[in-house]
Amino acid sequence: MGYRAKKEECSVENTCVNCLPGNPTAHCTPRTSFIKYPISDFGEVNMELVELEIETNGPVACEFVDGSHGTLVGFRKNYFSVKRDLGVYHGDLGFDLVIKGGIKRCFQVTVNRPYRYHVPKHLLGNSYNNSIRSYARCSHRNDQPIMSKSRRRLLPIDELPPIFNWGNQSGKCLLTPMQSHHNGEGYCGACWAMASSSTFSDRLKIKRGGLSVPDVFVSPQLTVDCVKTSQSDGCNGGNAHDAFEFFVKHGSVDETCDSWLGTGERNLCSATGCTSCDAQGICSDVEDTKFTTYFASDFGHLKGEQAMMNDLFSHGPIDCGIATNSALSEDFVGDSIICDNTTEPKKWSIDHDISVVGWGEEHGLKYWVIRNSWGSHWGNNGFAKVCRGQNAPDGNMLLEKDCSWVLPKL
Repeated sequence: MGYRAKKEECSVENTCVNCLPGNPTAHCTPRTSFIKYPISDFGEVNMELVELEIETNGPVACEFVDGSHGTLVGFRKNYFSVKRDLGVYHGDLGFDLVIKGGIKRCFQVTVNRPYRYHVPKHLLGNSYNNSIRSYARCSHRNDQPIMSKSRRRLLPIDELPPIFNWGNQSGKCLLTPMQSHHNGEGYCGACWAMASSSTFSDRLKIKRGGLSVPDVFVSPQLTVDCVKTSQSDGCNGGNAHDAFEFFVKHGSVDETCDSWLGTGERNLCSATGCTSCDAQGICSDVEDTKFTTYFASDFGHLKGEQAMMNDLFSHGPIDCGIATNSALSEDFVGDSIICDNTTEPKKWSIDHDISVVGWGEEHGLKYWVIRNSWGSHWGNNGFAKVCRGQNAPDGNMLLEKDCSWVLPKL
């Protein structure tokens, strides 16, 4: 469920929402299976023990004497470090300092392990349409490759690791948070904007050595609103090449500057790319000295298993087109390897964008690890395995036919 900046009824129907192509409101339906993050305990913290609580168990949520709220994440001498909900253009990348005497009260919480929750269908009533099994056709692809000036020597596949995943490098996840373009107030065919944004953001985090605080996820909404070409038209589909070219020429901003709407109705490209709204709902551009614009230095096209693995291993996730079908469905949940062995390859057509974050092999079957933009309730927390090295030269479901890479500029 995406943030929509307004109060809505709390119900089973809008706890976890999935929007599909068609009438914007009629095709937003509740999911019957999704991830929950339970707590076992919570309570007010003794103000004399706040530092110990932070050091031992983690951040605490606080109300300050000036009436504002924030999360205490650290302390030094007479100050606490506070994470706000005002965007990266506030303070120091969203953080500021509060004097220790300026805290009114704080609360701690004990978090349990997440688990997949299944909603009994009788609780959903008639709002759940079990017949909806369609998948997102959102990407208009361009088969004319944009070639980079860069020349790279390709390592043979057998010289690369048999298993590799940017989601687990020496126990660290070098990927940014999962996103969804199916959870706004209606359907927006923006898989191309989500995939290009996650590819760029993941590579930015990797290039920084995983040390960026907080993680930067460049705004898919800015891409939807600002990238307009013959191949890219907001919620009607688009092309990663166009997005990356825009990042080279104009850059992008953190998603807290331009948050996801999920409808494309605004269709406005901000002069700065970063806006802020006051308590009266009046929105204006943020001064460009108060936020960072993130640029790309280069981008290009690649295809084929060997080229994909080389670039993925050397620089980070890549953006790829894929043909959606009954194998890659909206209802897929689990960790099994997805292969389309029933559709005639000549009937495949690229109509969706994802990012590829790794690869592996199980019982002799090679696979790619893909990151989708259908939410964490899909696949395995938003990720899935797809057959690798089959149906040469374009791959199963055309996954190895049309991919793009981008190099962030630090």
